[in-house]
Amino acid sequence: MKSFINIKTSGLALLFAGMFLLSSCDMVSTVDDVPSDKLNIPAGFNFTTTKDITLNVRASDIAAERTLIRVYDGHPFMGGNIIRETPLTAGQSRALDLNIGGHVREDLWVLSTLPNGLMSAHKVELSGNSAQVNVVTKRDESQSEIGLLRGTSDAPTDHGFVTTGEAAGAGLNNTGSPVTNDFELGNTNAYEALCWVFVGGQVNGSSIDGDAFRTQNPDGNSFPNSITSPWVDFNGTGTITFRWTQSGNPNTRRSILGLYYTDVHGNVDTANPLYVQEYSPNQSDVVIDATVNIPSELTGVRRLIWNFLEVGGSNRGALDDIVIEGTNATDTSTCAPTGGTSNQTEFVNHYPAANVFGTLAFEDNWPGFGDYDMNDLVLGYNIREITNSNNEIIRIEMTHQIRAIGGVLRTGFGYQFPFASSAVTSVNGQRLTTGLVTNNANGTEAEQDSAVVILWDNSTDNMPTFSNVLAGRFTEYDVIETTITFSSPLSRAQVGNPPYNPFIFIHGIRNGEAFGGRGHEVHLKGMPPTSLANTELFGEASDISNPEAGVFYTSREGLNWAINIPVPFVYPLSQVAINEAYVNYNAWAQSGGELFPDWYVDNPENLLDEKVFRRP
Repeated sequence: MKSFINIKTSGLALLFAGMFLLSSCDMVSTVDDVPSDKLNIPAGFNFTTTKDITLNVRASDIAAERTLIRVYDGHPFMGGNIIRETPLTAGQSRALDLNIGGHVREDLWVLSTLPNGLMSAHKVELSGNSAQVNVVTKRDESQSEIGLLRGTSDAPTDHGFVTTGEAAGAGLNNTGSPVTNDFELGNTNAYEALCWVFVGGQVNGSSIDGDAFRTQNPDGNSFPNSITSPWVDFNGTGTITFRWTQSGNPNTRRSILGLYYTDVHGNVDTANPLYVQEYSPNQSDVVIDATVNIPSELTGVRRLIWNFLEVGGSNRGALDDIVIEGTNATDTSTCAPTGGTSNQTEFVNHYPAANVFGTLAFEDNWPGFGDYDMNDLVLGYNIREITNSNNEIIRIEMTHQIRAIGGVLRTGFGYQFPFASSAVTSVNGQRLTTGLVTNNANGTEAEQDSAVVILWDNSTDNMPTFSNVLAGRFTEYDVIETTITFSSPLSRAQVGNPPYNPFIFIHGIRNGEAFGGRGHEVHLKGMPPTSLANTELFGEASDISNPEAGVFYTSREGLNWAINIPVPFVYPLSQVAINEAYVNYNAWAQSGGELFPDWYVDNPENLLDEKVFRRP
């Protein structure tokens, strides 16, 4: 609901116009008011924008006792984001329950990384509600004499690094500082003994005036060839230099050379490359002597990875004369970091994905129906579930952004979980200032039948009402970081999939009197209330909630008061209904989600730009 906010304007006319605009529409209502554009919503449709998929992963063919599995929502070296990560031992299978956006139509990708740095990527076709992949990460036995590595279902002979003629310049230094390699030994095994790792590589000694590594990707495949350095101790200063020669004839296909660094466990950070060079079609015979400044955040013991990616064609490249300003920190007897182990004990599972914020948007007029602009409270969220090696959840880390407050009343926000409150050891990062919420000692809310965690109780603590719902006006987001730690690990079935059961509760002053309170909850359509919800409001005004029938927060027309969207959502302006701003919303809703599952994606085919809020 909406009311006037004290905003400085350039004139009385604008001031009075703003007062009329904000106060004329969204006063708190308990009458049966509905959008003028009535929709025919199929029974049972809960306005869900995501789909559940079970991904069965098996590590039946790996050249190690253990591998790290990372699931991406796209190609890991072409902009894909991590969704899940988990370890697998040789021969082990694991079912991963994923919740992905309806807009994800392309295939998922699985990246496997062995302890020695050897990687393989696998494309997983999405079909129905399940998918499977058998991870293969090892030296191919039939081609071991020439050192080919197999990472996909393509014939292993289609992968390879070969030597080409580049003059030696850097020499080979695998102790102390700097770490260098000029590839003049002409023998893959010699470098592997020094803990350099080659994906798709061989050295056969042929050259013009010196050795380098030359790449060739299999035709029609998009799996990168790569070279991984030994462990190097960085201090956030210095440079990385190398020579890259682009050759071959890409024809109509592009290629990409990327330089990446790993985390302390040897896992590549594909989202933050140190260097990227893209080659356009027919661009060939290009020599680059690259100098990369080491960023200040690159500290500690890491590895560097050069990846060459080309989708089909006969494109090639040669890497030579690597100089890394850092100190070698590799135990060559084990290829582990000197003085420690790279074994990973905690794993991060992201929702919606790493570096991606989903959106929760609420109307606060329940049980009445307001203008359906879905901006009375708009939240961005990124959830990280931290798991152990058994894929059990040990804690949940959350980042929330209060992005818009389009209503006059105050709102609190929290999550309801299916497990007991006693499963929680502590909750850190809550912001409770109104006295409406009473907590147990562990940070869960008291008097609840299952665990409920209230993250904050007043959205307007740091942002005024009507923030970021009027064109041209912007207030910085209010960011809240929260961590929920469990007393013992919980299974996926015990926790459920994010975003769990999020809700707001409404309180404030209406017509000079106190309104709402802790029990005035609004949930996603179909999601049950907490034990403290005021169920006397069920069935009032537009609401037809019926707990005995399992119907919750549903309007008489089958509409919703809240929606989860697994991307940063460009929400409507004040008093613009969501189905007015998004042209495919009605078709999506009336088809039960079958049509236009990507209706919320920010592109001209989906929305009317003059009807949505954009950050100035």
